[in-house]
Amino acid sequence: MARELTNCFELYVNFLSGETSAGKSSMLNLILGEELLPFSVLSTTSTICELKYGKKRQIKIHYKEAGKEPKIKDLDESSPYIDQISEFVHVKSPTLREKASDYSKVELFWPQKLLQVRKRYNSFAFV
Repeated sequence: MARELTNCFELYVNFLSGETSAGKSSMLNLILGEELLPFSVLSTTSTICELKYGKKRQIKIHYKEAGKEPKIKDLDESSPYIDQISEFVHVKSPTLREKASDYSKVELFWPQKLLQVRKRYNSFAFV
């Protein structure tokens, strides 16, 4: 029984939510020490984002379309990370802001010590 309880607590998630344009992305960028997530005075993040520890900088895109397999994209240093991530989480046009995103969520894997806690899986999820 004790071992089962231990396994229960090995996976935990910190959930961040708030009003539209409350600064959730800006706060996470500040905590992580890098501008990864797009931000604006208008509604910006249109997709649920999960930030997780990973040895490689990657994004895993989950589609809303039934049967469509998730896609993993390696992020590279040739262009700003925020630009590579924005296309999956950022609503740029006010007219498109009313339209739902094509993605159910994205997972952002990042080699950030704050996301890695004592060899346990740690993540931030936010909308």
